[in-house]
Amino acid sequence: MKVKNTKIKQYSDEELVRLYQKSKDKRCIGELYSRYSALVFGVCLKYLKNIPDSQDTLMQVFEKLIAVLLKHDIQNFKSWLGTLTRNHCSIELEATPTQDQVVLDWTPYIGWPVEQYEVYKVNSYNTLDV
Repeated sequence: MKVKNTKIKQYSDEELVRLYQKSKDKRCIGELYSRYSALVFGVCLKYLKNIPDSQDTLMQVFEKLIAVLLKHDIQNFKSWLGTLTRNHCSIELEATPTQDQVVLDWTPYIGWPVEQYEVYKVNSYNTLDV
């Protein structure tokens, strides 16, 4: 099914999802991005508290949509997208060390006494404070 650019803005979110599922026309994703990128960015910023990470996560969420929309029957796209974004942010937070977490670098010290192990703090830029 081919859709003209002028008509794509007239479709509801759910119609765009169904149209994408049938045609795999990425203009549907583009229209959803233009409608909801600010909302997704805001949710990412709330969770990640970091603009560059939030921008990256925004793009990851919409890249994920390309595959995920084909697998799900979505009744309310806005709330479903919010849930997808929150879940993705939670996974990002679990995978990223925070400033309070301590990282031990064991590799060069195997066999050395415990008091010679170095302890590093990870700062908010994901670099080590020695």
